Amino acid sequence: MRILILSNLDWPSVDALTRLRPQLMQDEVTVMLSKRVGRVPAASEPFLAPLGHADRAGWTAQLGLVGVRADDLEEAARSTLGDVLGCSVAFVQGINAPSGISRVQAFAPDLIVSIRFGEILRWPVIRSARFGVLNLHSGLLPAFRGVMATFWAMLGSAPRYGTTLHWIEDSGIDSGTIISESLQPLDLGNTYLSNTLALYPAGIEILSDAIGTLRQGQRLPGRLPKGEGAYFSYPTPAAVRDFLARGYRLVD
Repeated sequence: MRILILSNLDWPSVDALTRLRPQLMQDEVTVMLSKRVGRVPAASEPFLAPLGHADRAGWTAQLGLVGVRADDLEEAARSTLGDVLGCSVAFVQGINAPSGISRVQAFAPDLIVSIRFGEILRWPVIRSARFGVLNLHSGLLPAFRGVMATFWAMLGSAPRYGTTLHWIEDSGIDSGTIISESLQPLDLGNTYLSNTLALYPAGIEILSDAIGTLRQGQRLPGRLPKGEGAYFSYPTPAAVRDFLARGYRLVD
């Protein structure tokens, strides 16, 4: 199959991509990366800055880019990740713009896979893939739609958390037909970043299984989400203060 992977330049994404790629060696793969997911509200930036620093230090170390100049880091990451994955890796901004749509259609994917991608996909991109678009969401749906699902699960003292694999069928956010879930205990003694990274061994396993099913010409199971659930955005300063006051940590 020809598989287009849409992902993001962050530590969990880099980790997920390196776990997924060995499962796709028989496929023709290309990767398009966003550089961020939405915009952190200005009032929240000082509270989330340590998370941003730790995240960048993580993918920098994983890709062996320690010591690279800050101005060169993103391009070095793109090039090195391409070498690690053994496929084309490019940044994309405005994937729903005519130029972005043209890039997707030029690859002519059989399947699009989204892992932490920074843009909401519109119909021209969604319909570009013969099988459609699979999204591996880093939260349980529909209870934790949106961003930083692990943060909100921790703040709510949820006993379990996990990933949800679902179809992207329209421009709704984390609202498509659910294929499968991976669930695990939520360790509130771990940091937010550690808990987020811990999602991807099991998450990539269910994604790989689904791709294998499609590769064999079989249909994937599916069920509609039960209710609309809740949508979460980046936490406000008050939410971060509450998180920290409970003894939880964003990073080490």
